[in-house]
Amino acid sequence: MNSTTTRTRFFPGLSLKSLSGIVRIWSLWIAFLALFSAMLFWQNENFNGSLVEKWNDHVSNVLSTELFLTQGTAIYSEPTGVVWDRVHGEVGIKPELRDQIVSPQLPRHYPPGLWAALTPISIALNRNLIDLPQAARLAIGLYLLAALLAAGLLAHLLASLLRDHNKRTFKLLTTVVLMLASMELVRWALNGMYDPIAILGLLCFVWALKTKNYPIAYLAFGVSLFFHFRALWLAPAGAWALWKFWRQYREQLISFFFSRYFIVGTGCSLLSVYAFWLAAPGLKDVPINNYFFLGALDSVNWGRLTVFILAIAGFTYWAIRFRGWLTLSCFCWAILMWLVTPLIQQWYVLFLIPLAVLPVLERKENRIPLLYGVSIMVLVTAILLMRNSPFEFRFFQESLALLF
Repeated sequence: MNSTTTRTRFFPGLSLKSLSGIVRIWSLWIAFLALFSAMLFWQNENFNGSLVEKWNDHVSNVLSTELFLTQGTAIYSEPTGVVWDRVHGEVGIKPELRDQIVSPQLPRHYPPGLWAALTPISIALNRNLIDLPQAARLAIGLYLLAALLAAGLLAHLLASLLRDHNKRTFKLLTTVVLMLASMELVRWALNGMYDPIAILGLLCFVWALKTKNYPIAYLAFGVSLFFHFRALWLAPAGAWALWKFWRQYREQLISFFFSRYFIVGTGCSLLSVYAFWLAAPGLKDVPINNYFFLGALDSVNWGRLTVFILAIAGFTYWAIRFRGWLTLSCFCWAILMWLVTPLIQQWYVLFLIPLAVLPVLERKENRIPLLYGVSIMVLVTAILLMRNSPFEFRFFQESLALLF
């Protein structure tokens, strides 16, 4: 069989016929991004290895992992600095590293997946096998690998749309979406944010739903939630995956409950929910910077909120018109979460990427108009809520500042 007509083994339903040109361009872009980011990674002389030295979360998280391993869930209920002062003389961590912890006056608000991912690096640091700059670079390398894999998977998801709609304008839209999203993934990975790990899991979740592999989808959602609380933005899709998974086994309930996908997916989800429950009391001390936070009306930017509400109304009409029920339900749920979240950071924009590709799960004839609508809604949200316009190309600004 001709290679251009072969359907991919790992991505069933994706034909490469007539997509070879645009897919080749996307492949070259991701290859360029990988080489460029690798160059930045190796050329970086900042102490903490970040693209912009002020970002220090990865160092803080490596150090906090040691506290989790020695003090357990105390890091969720007590200020990190207090826990550090109690144990730093009993373990091998050098006391001067305390200054590297971000917000030591607050408990840690991270799910257990982060500690699991950083445990090998933390142990190596604690046993003096590596120093702190090396530990920081190992963490960034892990995040960068996840970011590049996520960019590749995003390209596959978008290519599956091009199979049915191969017009020039849509090729341009999907290319812009891929380039902007992949730059943000790599930018924040190089700045020490571990979010790309969860994004990779959520994109696997979306792909599994698309291929109707519901056990894998449920597992992928549980693992994503294990790594990041913000995976809850896609909770309606996760509930749908569980329902479809159950329907496959409804005649064999024992097999369903003892399925390894159900056990691992549910276990990961429950561990993350338990960690969130432990950390929840400390959230009242988190600084408020969300323009739309309804818990402090004096901090609301009513002008931005008005524009945002108008955008939501327009998107809701568009999604209803084209029957994008799953996409709309996830966005409505995410919006509710945004309105009750006091702290919104620029890198939260990464979790808009899985939301942006949800139209691939809708009816075939409605996917294209829904993607246009979702793209506009994501852009409006990134600018108004997260203060991060992807068209500012901050990745290249920060890269050039580092190099020159």
